[in-house]
Amino acid sequence: MLQWIVLVLALIKALNACSPTNEHEQSIYCNTQYVFQGLLNGFNISSEYSTYRVMVTANLKGKIRTTGQSLNVYSSGYMNSCSPPSANVGSVYLFFVNSNPWNNRPTLRQLSPMSLVYRIYYQQFDCSCKIDVNMEGYAQITNQVPRGDKCVLDGNNSCGKMKGSCKRSASWPSTCQWIPIAC
Repeated sequence: MLQWIVLVLALIKALNACSPTNEHEQSIYCNTQYVFQGLLNGFNISSEYSTYRVMVTANLKGKIRTTGQSLNVYSSGYMNSCSPPSANVGSVYLFFVNSNPWNNRPTLRQLSPMSLVYRIYYQQFDCSCKIDVNMEGYAQITNQVPRGDKCVLDGNNSCGKMKGSCKRSASWPSTCQWIPIAC
């Protein structure tokens, strides 16, 4: 009986593991150790993991390597529940990478096509502000910080907020507020 329960739980985890995230792009950016622009020089995939051979062209958050240096970034392989993001060798991407605590390997969190618009978009984020998600049909995310230190994504003007950012106001008291954009 215990084996069946473990099997069912593993299946549920596998089915839910690749569900789209309901995190705001700002939360993804702020909760990632390194964000950098890189030229993809190679891509290998195996059953266990995928390897992206990348030359760093600009560090946007943290410094994973000096500009012009190369590194390998790792992701899940095709036998894992989440297949790795596909990418074209010779193209430039934004890599969102965390250092794996068990083996210290740079591990891919997100891969985005590179454009100047994306680069400017990500650089405007204020990581001192947290974002709660309280929208119907989405898993709720609640940050345990004071009300003035966060914004709530609640479905009102959701497109403008999803594409916008949460920043501190310039006036005193400096509280976090939505800076929506037109959709």
